[in-house]
Amino acid sequence: MSGESLKQHVSQVKALLGSGWGGRDGVFLGSANALALSTRRLLSVLQLVCDEVGVIRRGVAAFGDADYAPVRQAGDWVSLAEHGLRQVVFGLETGDGVLREQLGKSRDLLPTRRMIEELKMAGIRIGVTILAGVGQNSHVEKTLLYVKHLPLEAKDIIYLSPLEGEGVHVSALIANQYDELLFGLRSITDAQVVPYQMKRFFYYA
Repeated sequence: MSGESLKQHVSQVKALLGSGWGGRDGVFLGSANALALSTRRLLSVLQLVCDEVGVIRRGVAAFGDADYAPVRQAGDWVSLAEHGLRQVVFGLETGDGVLREQLGKSRDLLPTRRMIEELKMAGIRIGVTILAGVGQNSHVEKTLLYVKHLPLEAKDIIYLSPLEGEGVHVSALIANQYDELLFGLRSITDAQVVPYQMKRFFYYA
């Protein structure tokens, strides 16, 4: 999307919301991986949002995927934060690399951990989505172990999302995993753990 197209899109959103626009205190960039943009391009998007929307109390949030993003230096992240990037949401889904690969994502979880560490050093909040109802015991165990070593704080959020499934056995698996993950996550991290349903498509802002 060009700068002019994005500007037009923001104007259309503002027109759609009308008087309700004033109650909004955050903006979410609705791309599957906005961080795939170059730093220069992403800075221009953030500046455009600031120019069109004005001061936003909660800033701008976006999806991030460490496997499809340019390498950035610490100064790049600081600059993005200074231009309004306040939160990045990662679709982790599971800490089990093999299972994650079956879900269509990279088996290597190290890049995601490194990017989260870099973002935290720049003062940017983290969001992480985790699925309940996939795999077996290894999903819960490896996910908890992975999250335990992430530098998450109370201002960060873990979105725990149950898969949609039919049948008594499937529903029981989802419910059991959900409870295990909810209890386990709240015992090992300071991050908020909140329920989330993917079909509602609502993260932040």
